[in-house]
Amino acid sequence: MLHEYGIDPEVIAQWAKPQYKKKHLINSFGIGTPRLVSRYPQNWARRAWRASGTSADASGRDHTRTVELIKALTEKMIRRDQSEWDDNQSWLDNAIKQHASVPFRAILTTSVASTFPREVVPLTEIDDSVLLWDIQNSITVARIAESLAAAVSSMLKLAEEIVFVDPHFNPAREHYRNAFGAYLRECFRDRTSTPAISILGKLKPDGAEKRHFKEICSVNLSRMVPAGAAIKICRLEERKQGQKLHNRFILTDIGGVGFATGLDEASPDQQGSEDDLFILGADAYRERWRQYVDPAIAFDRPEGWFAIKGGRKGIRLKVGFDAERQIGTHTRP
Repeated sequence: MLHEYGIDPEVIAQWAKPQYKKKHLINSFGIGTPRLVSRYPQNWARRAWRASGTSADASGRDHTRTVELIKALTEKMIRRDQSEWDDNQSWLDNAIKQHASVPFRAILTTSVASTFPREVVPLTEIDDSVLLWDIQNSITVARIAESLAAAVSSMLKLAEEIVFVDPHFNPAREHYRNAFGAYLRECFRDRTSTPAISILGKLKPDGAEKRHFKEICSVNLSRMVPAGAAIKICRLEERKQGQKLHNRFILTDIGGVGFATGLDEASPDQQGSEDDLFILGADAYRERWRQYVDPAIAFDRPEGWFAIKGGRKGIRLKVGFDAERQIGTHTRP
C-alpha cells in the first residue's frame, strides 16, 4: 500500500512552475499517502536544487515554490542501501539500471522514449488514469495470510522500523501463526539490513496465555525469524480513563496501515471473510505513533519487553508450527 518512487531531480524544476498545483503535488507524497520518494542517490536533494537552477538561500516566487516542494518531498524518504551509481551516466540511466535490480513502483522523469521500461513515466503523462500513479488509500483484502501480507508487502520491505499492534495477538493460535509467518517473510525478504520489529499485544487478566506467553512466543516465532535477527514483544495494559487498546495497526517509520478486523487471518469458521485496510492519514499516524511507540506511551508495560531471537538460517520460514504439541495443552486458548 506504500510504494517507493524514483523522481528525476529535473522534475522539480518543472513542478516549481506556476502551472503545476503545488499543494496537490505536496499532498501526493510522504507520510499519510501511498507514495514515498526514494533518496536515490543519497545526494538527491542537492541534485534537485541544482536542477531547479536555484539554491537554498536564493529568493523569489519560483524559489519559494522550490523550497516548499523539496522540503515536503524530503521529509520522509526511502533510503536505498548499497545502491549503485555511475557519475558518467545521467540520473535516469542510473535509475533504470537500479530499477532492474531493486524495482521502484515508478520512475518519474521529464524525458520521453519508447525504449524506456513501462515503469518510467514521463511528467506529461502523470495523472490518475496511470495505474502506476493511481493508488487507493484503502483496499478490501481476503483474510488469508498470504493476501494480507501481500497487501502491505511493499511497506514491510521498505520500512526500517515496524511495529505490529493487535490486542488479541496470540501465536498459540494457528490463524495468528500463519499471518505473522507471512508478515515476517515480507519483513526480511531481500534485505541488506535488518529492520527493527516489535509486536504489541494486550495483557490479559489471567489464563494460560498470561502465565506462558513468553514461552509460547519463543516456540512459535523463533522459527519465523532468520538467524542473527530478533523481534521484540511487549503486552500493554490500559490506563484508567486512558486510550482504549482495541484498534489494530502496522506502524512503521514510513507510515501506517489500519486493519478494521485484525492482523490475523480468518479462523476456520470464518473462511471467506474479508477485511478493510486503510492508510493512516498524517495526523492519525503521528498520534498513533505517539501513543504506541514513543517513550511517552499511552499505555503501561507491566511486564516490560522480551526478545525472540531467530532460530533459522537464511529466511526460509516455517508457518503453522504446532505450539500446543510442543508446549502442552496449557497453550490452548
